[in-house]
Amino acid sequence: MGKLDGKVVIVTGGGSGIGKSISLLYSKEGANVVIVGRNEEALKETCKLNDKKLEYVVGDVTNEESIKGVLEFVTKKFGKLDILVNNAGISISKPLTELKISDYDKTFDVNVRGLVNMSINCVPLIIKSKGNILKISSISSTHCYPIGC
Repeated sequence: MGKLDGKVVIVTGGGSGIGKSISLLYSKEGANVVIVGRNEEALKETCKLNDKKLEYVVGDVTNEESIKGVLEFVTKKFGKLDILVNNAGISISKPLTELKISDYDKTFDVNVRGLVNMSINCVPLIIKSKGNILKISSISSTHCYPIGC
């Protein structure tokens, strides 16, 4: 019997890296985990590692309709949501001389706006289940990048 038996979890960015590891751990502890990401092949490969507890939805946290589609899937399949893991994120590593404001906008849309919008949309289900929302960050904010002069 796992620590998370009967729990339903969404992990954004669940097809690779930290999100993949979280998804596998939660599923091994008994949770039903829905992983969300833009790369369907990566999502499929992750689901093969625990096909009884992992499912995926191709989605983009920067797209409102995509977020609604993820929640519709979870609601129809499980009827509840206990944990949201906001893990999706990007890091554009360029020297300042090559950086464009569009790079900033894309990073902000995924790492901040997407996280907040996903959370807002999940709040009613999380409140109902007395669940939790987790927000993952990375160490990339502590790295210095060259100006590129």
